[in-house]
Order: sequence, then structure tokens, then C-alpha cells
Amino acid sequence: MKGATRRAATECLQNSGRSNTHVFSGQIPFVFQDLVEPQVYMGRLQRALAVWPDACNNAPEAWWFVDDEKTVRTEFDSANALAMLNRCTTQEFWRLTP
Repeated sequence: MKGATRRAATECLQNSGRSNTHVFSGQIPFVFQDLVEPQVYMGRLQRALAVWPDACNNAPEAWWFVDDEKTVRTEFDSANALAMLNRCTTQEFWRLTP
């Protein structure tokens, strides 16, 4: 990626607030502005999400509770979380928006 394009992408992310909170914010311009990397990441993420049901079914019981006594269940909805994570399999996810 050319320096000016990288800077523009970084500014776009900074202005949208996404780069301030994303754990890999420094890599976002490199990945999102590349022609090949989004496809590579999409494949990796699809393979990871394919085991989502097994991962949720095999999570320790304690993870489904807020307290150590296991009296208050979490409000985690694995189906909603999967739907949100599956956004990475769409082309729209990989487009930077101004």
C-alpha cells in the first residue's frame, strides 16, 4: 500500500473511532486496503467460525454464570454473537467507510 493511501485509511479509521478501541488497530489499514489479505482473513475466520457451536458446547460451565456460586446466568446469546461474527464473511465488512 502506498504511504498516502495508508495514511488516508488510518485517518478514516481514527475519525470513525474504530481504531481507538480495536486490538489490532495498527494492522487495519494494511489488511483492509490490500486486495488479497481480506480474502485470506475471510477464509481463516470462516474456518474458525465453523467450530463455533462445538466451542460453545464445550465451554466450561462456570463461563455461563456471572458469579462463582453459579446462581446468576450470563446473558450471552451464542446465536446472536455468531451472527455478528459472521459479518466478517461479507464483502461489506471489508470495506472502509469514511
